[in-house]
Amino acid sequence: MPNPALLPLTLYCALRYFAVCFGAGVVLGIFRNLILLSARGPLPALAIELPLILTICWFASKRLVVLVLGDHASLADLALAGVIAFMLLLSAEYMLGRFAIGLTAPQIVKHWTTLEGALGLCAQILFGLFPLLQRLAISRERSQYG
Repeated sequence: MPNPALLPLTLYCALRYFAVCFGAGVVLGIFRNLILLSARGPLPALAIELPLILTICWFASKRLVVLVLGDHASLADLALAGVIAFMLLLSAEYMLGRFAIGLTAPQIVKHWTTLEGALGLCAQILFGLFPLLQRLAISRERSQYG
């Protein structure tokens, strides 16, 4: 169960993690759509973008886990931060699709059934899991190297 005393910090970290990663995703998405998509096609463009954004998200989550929440956050606190950030990301994607691109809700959901959409959704799920995975990786590293 998440620590109630850490809830404000957990919410702050989730919002900060989302903001950093969403900002990077917007920049990379613009680059993908304006340059890579026409030159390479949708799948190769996504194959170039996904490792970049996931790397940015991994290091952003490491900063969240190591520097901000530290050792006093439980796995539940980190899972909560990841879930909140994930929900913010899905909400932002939905709002961009609806209001910036003009897609309907069924069109947005249908996109997730395409290969590109499914890969993007998998990347977003990883984004949500990264804070928890960071703690597990750090714990494993500490146990191996003392």
